[in-house]
Amino acid sequence: MFSCASSVQEIVQSTQEPVNIRKIAFAPFISEPPYLDQESEQVRVVKERFLTDALYNELTNKVKGVDITSLETATSEIEKVKEENPGLTYKDTVLRVGKNLDADAVLIGNISNYSERRGGDFGVESPASVVFEVQLFNATNGEVIWEAYFNETQRTLLENVAEIKKFIKRRAKWITADELAKEGVVEVVNKLNKVLITNSAKN
Repeated sequence: MFSCASSVQEIVQSTQEPVNIRKIAFAPFISEPPYLDQESEQVRVVKERFLTDALYNELTNKVKGVDITSLETATSEIEKVKEENPGLTYKDTVLRVGKNLDADAVLIGNISNYSERRGGDFGVESPASVVFEVQLFNATNGEVIWEAYFNETQRTLLENVAEIKKFIKRRAKWITADELAKEGVVEVVNKLNKVLITNSAKN
């Protein structure tokens, strides 16, 4: 029997002035070293795209009252800015994109682990493990408004009896890295949505 230790650490920057967020420029996920160095480029791109699409779909389905730029628009603008400013970091590139698209905030995701399970639904040599971070920046000054860190490796139920609900939801199976990532995306977007609703009420 198995479950998992779920971990979404959330930080809301409450010291700065509230930002009236009406539009968010959403950038595709990127991978960080050392994970970046452990995967072939083809495999890495596939995983980045999967997580990017999952987060974008969850955002557009759940977040109301805030315009989320399309992936096509954001990606096109990112390529344009990178071509014009090859020395910029990814963060600075996306911040520039946010300003160009007249966004109030930009959302950036980083993957630091995306390990597939080795085995099947009912037995594994090693479980799936996913670690990613999502940060929301003020497009005007680059300050972090909010961030969440998802870190989860599936465990047996005996190792973590506190996660019995997930054990039941997953039907006592070892899930794939993609399934684990999707669960993380749902948790992260739920938390972000609450922040955006609170932010909207303040403005």
